[in-house]
Amino acid sequence: MPTAGSNVVVVTGSNSLWLVRSTLRLGVGVGNELIISDGGRVDSVSSVVIGDDATVDPTLGKNRVLVTGSNSVLNAGATTNSITYIGRSSALNELIITNGAPVHSFRVIMGDRCR
Repeated sequence: MPTAGSNVVVVTGSNSLWLVRSTLRLGVGVGNELIISDGGRVDSVSSVVIGDDATVDPTLGKNRVLVTGSNSVLNAGATTNSITYIGRSSALNELIITNGAPVHSFRVIMGDRCR
């Protein structure tokens, strides 16, 4: 799987919505970032994976999701099979939740399959 790094997605403002109809994968590479702020919303129908598949290169990682502000929301799936992975086969990934922002997920797994 090809990798890419240093990409940024910003979802900001009260009427801003990014709907992902499958799994949201942030970071098959180094230094990718998703920022949800000022009332922005990201909905993933399935799971959310922050830092994925370092089998390509075990040094990959350092991906970050920032959810900030009381009206900003990350919805990580709506079923019992939905999982938020923070570091799935890669290291130094972050989910930062600040200033009253909610993150909704059925399950959270940190450090899955890390070496």
